[in-house]
Amino acid sequence: MAVSTLTNTPNVLNLAESVTGWQGDSFTFQSDLFLQGTGGVECSLTNNGNNDVFVNDFTPANLNATHLRLWFNITFLGNLSSINPIQAFISDGTNTAYWDIGFEYTGGWANIVVDTSATPLSGTKPTGNSTQVGIRFVTSSKPRNVPANAYFDAWYYGDGYTVTGGTNGDEINWESIFLEDNNNSYGVVKKIDDIYFLSGDISIGIGATTTFFKSAEKVQFQDLPVNENLYSVSFSGSGLNVDIIGGSYGAAGNQNYIFDASDTLMIFKALGVQFEKGIPSFGAGGDAQNLVFDNCGQVDPSTAIFKFNSFRNYQGLDGGALLYPNDDTNISDLSFQSFGTGHGMELSENGTSTRTFENISNTGYGANNTTDSFVNYTGASSFDLSYNNGTEPTVNPTILVTVLQNQKTLTLTGLNNPTKVYLMNTSLNETDPNFILDSQLITSGVYTYSFTESININALYRIVNLTSNVIEQDVFLGANNLIIPISQQIDRVYENN
Repeated sequence: MAVSTLTNTPNVLNLAESVTGWQGDSFTFQSDLFLQGTGGVECSLTNNGNNDVFVNDFTPANLNATHLRLWFNITFLGNLSSINPIQAFISDGTNTAYWDIGFEYTGGWANIVVDTSATPLSGTKPTGNSTQVGIRFVTSSKPRNVPANAYFDAWYYGDGYTVTGGTNGDEINWESIFLEDNNNSYGVVKKIDDIYFLSGDISIGIGATTTFFKSAEKVQFQDLPVNENLYSVSFSGSGLNVDIIGGSYGAAGNQNYIFDASDTLMIFKALGVQFEKGIPSFGAGGDAQNLVFDNCGQVDPSTAIFKFNSFRNYQGLDGGALLYPNDDTNISDLSFQSFGTGHGMELSENGTSTRTFENISNTGYGANNTTDSFVNYTGASSFDLSYNNGTEPTVNPTILVTVLQNQKTLTLTGLNNPTKVYLMNTSLNETDPNFILDSQLITSGVYTYSFTESININALYRIVNLTSNVIEQDVFLGANNLIIPISQQIDRVYENN
């Protein structure tokens, strides 16, 4: 497994490699309980009430719209208050803002991740650069005065990082990203029971830098008090090759995330991946097949190969679970299931008078002209919508979209060239003007005739070739596609003449 290279990493506040910069108590450097480097710092917090620990030796910076990432480990859980017991704060020495950490601390090392663009729990944000970053521990009883009961290491601020590395055959993956993250204790990627938990924005690939990423792993964004736009995994760059076979991407609690594979310069393939929540997008030249989208926002496939995918319980606020591409050459064989609300597809105008769904099924959607119709058309020009196999779609609005019956095909193969083929409706009299359904002169060896599945008629095809015997055969045109191989026998009477 290749080593991941991380760039654009979180900014250092203090790595606790000495007691320099640590304030609020009397600190000692120790090498027994630490996460990275050669050690960490410890102290004994003994106040009944507020216990503040902070650092002040970093380069002053505007921290009003970033994410603090602060590691701590305390042993006085029983003394903590039941109301906002642990808070992170920033200060310029005059104005101080406090945020609750957003999770219940149960002991051991924990990483605070706080969005400082959010409204503070209390206090006032600095008007410019911050000079102090810290943690407030609120107790309801006095902790024991022991040599040490609080430990700190690796304090950063920032949103995530960029990942590169790997070669063809020795690719990077989430495990290699986690290992490099863990070496520095960024805390953006953690691993528990073979699941990788993310708390930031991760970009894989950059420009022409050679990067090979191959994964079948499970990835979950954590439920933390982060900015609603933070969580993202994006892939880009002309030097990037992505191969995701299996695995899953999801988000805990009320979180959501962006899965951005829309860059057209990279080589991208995703097969058999499950997406829980999220807003996935793909790009031209990509390959996205056998995917499951469960509780996701709107999926944008662009013109990637997009087949054999399924959608359940669309959760977005856009016009449908799938933004159907104007060029639908590479899209087919999809299934949609609604649990009662929202559209399945959003279609925009593409300048054609007829569009065709290829083997697209849907269930649970509302009637025509409702907010829950399967198709939501946002254009202004009318068109016909046909569908081959799959399920008849409901549409909104029907004044612009006319749904044609499911199209089926009769195909005769192996014909000699040239051959004349006649198709007749045997339920009608030969004198009826509609008796002849179709007639074609075939020079390609293959005859095709399209019909709607509701036609349900008995027909007869007649095959005429100057050097072969005439072939006539009954055929029923109904709910099935028909492919019939033809073997034309030489007409010996014609040959002898």
